[in-house]
Amino acid sequence: MNKTTLRLAAVALALCLAGPSMAAERPPPATVEGYMCNYLPGKDRDDLLAARDNLVKAAQKAGIALAPSVVWHQFKGSAPAQFVWLAMHESTAAFGSAADAIMANEGTAAAMARFRTVADCRANLAIGHVVRQVENPPMGDGTTLVSTRACTAKMPVTQGDKMDMGRHINSVLGSIDSFKEVPVYALEPMTGQMPGAPDVIFVGVHKSVGSWAAATSELAASPAGQSLRRHFDTMLDCAVTLWRGERVIAP
Repeated sequence: MNKTTLRLAAVALALCLAGPSMAAERPPPATVEGYMCNYLPGKDRDDLLAARDNLVKAAQKAGIALAPSVVWHQFKGSAPAQFVWLAMHESTAAFGSAADAIMANEGTAAAMARFRTVADCRANLAIGHVVRQVENPPMGDGTTLVSTRACTAKMPVTQGDKMDMGRHINSVLGSIDSFKEVPVYALEPMTGQMPGAPDVIFVGVHKSVGSWAAATSELAASPAGQSLRRHFDTMLDCAVTLWRGERVIAP
């Protein structure tokens, strides 16, 4: 897949988003290799997965371990992409080693180039933070519904604001039954920060469209959810996009 751009943008809000009570429980941040893409004429998901299969085969032959990856296809919204590909690396060093190994091998380099015949993409790197952990997260089987909330700040964000928002998010979502198994993540940019890009992107992963609808309805109807919405509206302007998510390269 060619180096393409996913507008994964998040302010340092993500660093403290879960609040101090959860900081010790959260996994360390991951380096996220993100691609925002549109299919070339005549190409579709089948061609994308065929290119994936070709890359996996080449990597296995070369003895190269590929990063776990997911693909989101846009379901509802106005994001400037038909699909997003995210590869999760344990660290920036791990990303660098994997990228060097793939491009140094003739077979995997050719397999990566094949993606350029499928889609026009742009790429970026981000640091991914776990905001809210759950025991049984959705597995990304194609029915998974991913909700992204891309937000721009209305005001300067202080350290206290970050902590307050983190505590509020976790307190409210923990009290809503439909959110019991919904993990939440946030993304902080390493590259590609451009004027007009979001200041923070929150990602919620739901088991299905129906479970997302139930959770959203329950949150909106609850006094706690309405309080959280007012908190968001005070600090942030956000745009929501819904995606169909699936795992394309297993851990």
